[in-house]
Amino acid sequence: MTQMETRFRAERELRLRSLAAQNVPIDRLWLKEASEKHLRAQARYELTMDFTNLHLQDQMEDTKQMATKTQMEREAWVTEKMEKAKAAVQCSRLWDIPSRLLAQQKSSVELEQYVNECKEKKQALKETLKELELKQAELKFCQPPNKNRVLEEELRRNLQLEEARLEQMRAQMLRNQELLVDFENGIDHLFVRLHGITVPDQDDSIKARGVEEKLQHCEKKLQYLLQRVADLPPDSHSLDENNETFVKVRNFLEKTTANDPKNLKISLDDIGSSIQDPFDFADKDHGLVLTREDIKKQGLYLIESKKKGGKKK
Repeated sequence: MTQMETRFRAERELRLRSLAAQNVPIDRLWLKEASEKHLRAQARYELTMDFTNLHLQDQMEDTKQMATKTQMEREAWVTEKMEKAKAAVQCSRLWDIPSRLLAQQKSSVELEQYVNECKEKKQALKETLKELELKQAELKFCQPPNKNRVLEEELRRNLQLEEARLEQMRAQMLRNQELLVDFENGIDHLFVRLHGITVPDQDDSIKARGVEEKLQHCEKKLQYLLQRVADLPPDSHSLDENNETFVKVRNFLEKTTANDPKNLKISLDDIGSSIQDPFDFADKDHGLVLTREDIKKQGLYLIESKKKGGKKK
């Protein structure tokens, strides 16, 4: 009897372990088989106990104690297994296990069918997507002539706009280059004009090569000149005929400019007037610049001639 119980327990334990490892719900057939085995084992056990009680009356007490202990252990084991089965199928009553197993089996079948349907729909959508991509490629590379013509005109307009913008940028670049050249020439001219001015803190032996260096030298020299002019007395640089220094400098500059052979005589003849120039210089071939007095006389003469012409009209 003990071997049968041990074997029954081992078979039951093995079945439960295999089902737990595969995560498969307990089947009704297994419950029915387990119940039948349990009933047969219990019947055999009861028959054996009755037979033992009849033949072993002298060991009645020991046998009852062992039977009670074994029965309690078996009941505890069966109760534990049933609780595990109810927890596995999530039900509170033992007789609800078969219906719950059927419901889970039905749900598994429906879920499997739904997964298969989703796979079929996915495959159909992939095929439809391929067909649409092929149609898109055909429409892209086989466009009608009218559409090609419109696209060509649009591209040509864009090309013309880009070319016009490029020409504007080139013209702007040329203007900027010319402005830069004029600026550099102006700086060079100013640098040459200020070459004779010596600043106390500036070393003229160093040659300025770049435009920025020349501009810095000119800035220092101009600041030095402004400071020198500011330090002069108020009467020393006033544009007044009574200022002797101003008169001397002006006369010297006029004389120097008049004797410069590079200066030509300024023609002040009025092209629209038939009046001849009344001023006749001694040496007409020697074309020097006019003096200050000559310029004043010529100006007064032009003013009077314009007034006379206005009165006649």
